[in-house]
Formats: sequence, structure tokens, C-alpha cells
Amino acid sequence: GQASLSSEVEHRLDLRLLQLIGVKYWLITRTDLTWDESRHPEGFELAAKEVVALGAQKYLAVVLRQKDPFPRAFLLGGEGQADPSPVLTGVTPDPLHRLQLTPGAWSLLKARKPATIRRQGNGYHVTYKTDGGRVLILSEMYHPAWQATLDGAPLELSPMMGVFMGAMAPAGDHEIIFRYRPTHLYYCWAASLAALVLLLAMLILTRRGRAQDPPLQD
Repeated sequence: GQASLSSEVEHRLDLRLLQLIGVKYWLITRTDLTWDESRHPEGFELAAKEVVALGAQKYLAVVLRQKDPFPRAFLLGGEGQADPSPVLTGVTPDPLHRLQLTPGAWSLLKARKPATIRRQGNGYHVTYKTDGGRVLILSEMYHPAWQATLDGAPLELSPMMGVFMGAMAPAGDHEIIFRYRPTHLYYCWAASLAALVLLLAMLILTRRGRAQDPPLQD
């Protein structure tokens, strides 16, 4: 009685992942036209529901809103905090597999401290202030093409929780800039530029050759 996506989410996906990746709304469609608050997963509230007709079939469309989605960037650990390393492992990259998070690891995640983030071109600009060294996690899919700097100095990035990007965030008031720089695009640009230069050179040589040809005699 549920649409396939809703069924996949409800039966195969740990709903904590929706909170972790910042999903704010979850649409569920049902052929069963009844719905009550007992069906709400933890952390979700009803945003809207309406009966819709598709041909002769009626469906109940329910929109759930997450009460407290994770921020795009957040900090774990710090002075007086438990070691956050358990939350950085044990998660499979397949989003439709269950997260392997222990209650203790989830408690660490829920004790997150948000960082200030804004989009900047092909990347992100993150600032934070903390009293102790922490781990900064950015809920963006990890890829080796991502680069980062901490106050202008190169910063090593690592895959966090199997899918996200993360880095060590030292204590104090700092700025981290994330940039996506895929090297294969640079190769494509270089090849395109070389082809353009070659084409221009051929055009110039062709014109010079025509200018040097003797005029035709009657």
C-alpha cells in the first residue's frame, strides 16, 4: 500500500540517515487512506496530508517534516567530549543499507556543534570557533577531487562515515575553504585549448600560403 520510494525508506533505510544528511521533508503515498500520529517516525512531524485521485484509484499523500535536521557542516568532539572516531566508521556507502551506528555513536552525533557555512563558487566556506580540537564533517559526498585549506594552508580531507567529507579542526577561531577541482576537467580544457591553438595555427599558415602564391596569368 505504499509507493516504492517510501517502502524503500521505511523498510531498508535507517531513518537517522535522513536526519544526518539534512533531508527536511519526506513524502509518503498510501492506498490506505488512514493516517495518525502513531505512524510518525521519531523526529518527524506532519506537515500536510491530502487525498489525491489518479484515475479510479485514490491515494493519501502525506508530507512529514523533520524537526531537527543536521546542519550542512558540523563539529564533533572537543574538550571534555568523548572521542568521536566511532561515528566515522562502520557505514556502508550504499544509501539503501542500514547505518551501523551504535547508540553511543548516535549520541555523539546528536551532540554536534554547528559550523557557519555558505556556498562559495564551486565549493564551501566554513568558519567555526571551538575550545578544543574537533572533527569537522561536511555532508557532501567525498571525492578525491575535493581540496581544502585551513586559514590558507592545505588541509587533508578524509571520507567520514563512509560517504561524507571530514577533516581535523583544531581549537580556536578558524576558516576552512572546500573547493572541488576535478583533474579530468583540467585535462579536457587543456586538450580543447591545444586543439584551438592548432586550428588557429593551421588557419594562419593557410592564409600565408595563399598570400605567397603567384597571381594567375591570363
